[in-house]
Order: sequence, then C-alpha cells, then structure tokens
Amino acid sequence: MKRPLDRTTIDVQPPVAEPEVEMTPGHRIAQYELIRELGKGGVGQVFLARDNKLGRRVAIKFLASGSRKHTERFLAEARATALCSHENIVVIHEVDEYMGVPYMVLEYVEGQTLATLIRDRRLPVGRAVELIAPVVRALAAAHAANIVHRDLKPDNVVVTAAGTG
Repeated sequence: MKRPLDRTTIDVQPPVAEPEVEMTPGHRIAQYELIRELGKGGVGQVFLARDNKLGRRVAIKFLASGSRKHTERFLAEARATALCSHENIVVIHEVDEYMGVPYMVLEYVEGQTLATLIRDRRLPVGRAVELIAPVVRALAAAHAANIVHRDLKPDNVVVTAAGTG
C-alpha cells in the first residue's frame, strides 16, 4: 500500500511563466534601440543595439527563460562580468529588466567568433597561439577575481576586425 505524499515536506512552487516579449529590430528599451540579432542560444538572445543617449553601439543580452534558476544565474553572470576589468573581457554597462525579461547591456565588440573563424579549416599553430593567448590572459584575470567561466567555447570568443581575441 502506498502512502500519500505529505505536501508539507515538499517545496512546491508555482511554475514561472515564460516571458511573452518578442524582441525585434527597431524595438526600443529605455535609451536603446535594437538593430539586429547577433545570436540566439538556449537561455538567451543577443542583439546589436544603439545607445541613443551616448551615441554608441552596444550588445544587449536578453534572458529567454523566466525560471528563477536561470534569472539567478543571469544576474550572477552580470555581477561576475562587472567584477572583471581586463582588456580581453567585455565590459558590462548595465543590467535591468524589461516587461519581466532580464537583460544586460554589454560593450559591443565587432568581429567574428572563433567558431566562425575556424569552421572547416585548421589554423597554423602560430596563429592559434596568437588567438588563444588573450583568452588565457582573460581567464587568469577572472580566476584572480575568484571567477570561473563555465561556458568557455569558440562561440564565446570574439576575434576583432584587427585579428585579436
């Protein structure tokens, strides 16, 4: 015979609704105007945007999931990014919420991802070292601040138009 579940011992929380805001080019959020989508992943979407107040381009990363766990991780990522001051780590300008959707405003780094650069070809060893050395320096700076990057991959490394990482 099965015993009925004792609801007092189970942490039952109501499900968090997924955000129902669709971000599209031309959409305005505070002083930012979305220009185009830069990328989309499992938990977020990134847009190139114009900061109309300061006259610069920025990247805005929106959290796609409304779960508390993802929101907490997103805010932890923003805090960690804000703690790191290094030439090879993107600068975070702001973190906020728009219609229930958390977002962070980041420095826009023009270039292509390492994943795109190495797709379907091998890099000469010297070039690979040239590209990875700044990544290692950035990781060392993050580790010195007791931050561990948990999603390091070629898609998250931008190689600038000048050819540096």
